[in-house]
Amino acid sequence: SPRGTVFRVRLPPSGMAVAVVPPPAPVSMPKEAPAGKTRHVLIIDDETTLARNVAVYLERRGWATQVAGSAEEGLTMLGEFRPDVVLLDHNLPGMNGLEALGRIRAMDGQARVVLMTGFGSIDLAVSAMKQGAADYLAKPLALSELKLLLERLIAQHLGGKAERRPA
Repeated sequence: SPRGTVFRVRLPPSGMAVAVVPPPAPVSMPKEAPAGKTRHVLIIDDETTLARNVAVYLERRGWATQVAGSAEEGLTMLGEFRPDVVLLDHNLPGMNGLEALGRIRAMDGQARVVLMTGFGSIDLAVSAMKQGAADYLAKPLALSELKLLLERLIAQHLGGKAERRPA
């Protein structure tokens, strides 16, 4: 049977005071999706490099992702992919993010949409929240903060509600 890790401990000379520090309390960290409970994110952004980087980052952490380069493409994918969260850029070719947000909310009143933009303003953030965005992010994105936001949105949704994805 394995013996585990072996540590060598050097004791201080006799007569010297020794402080015993208890191990730190476990920190409650947001968890990855449990086995069999993959979370799905639809990324709608015409900045291909950014969208792929976000997708790869999330996929490495157990999320399933799909990327759309326009609002129209994203709306088409929405019905088939059934994401838990939609990351939606505001400055898109054709239909902008606020228009797309309205259409997404019309298709699914419970959709959790995070509006992202590199050219934001307080007015845009207020408009997005009034139209039902779950949150608003300014670019450039901090990926670790994005992950925490997504986990918070999932946790809020699952607090007393059924899963969105069909069985």
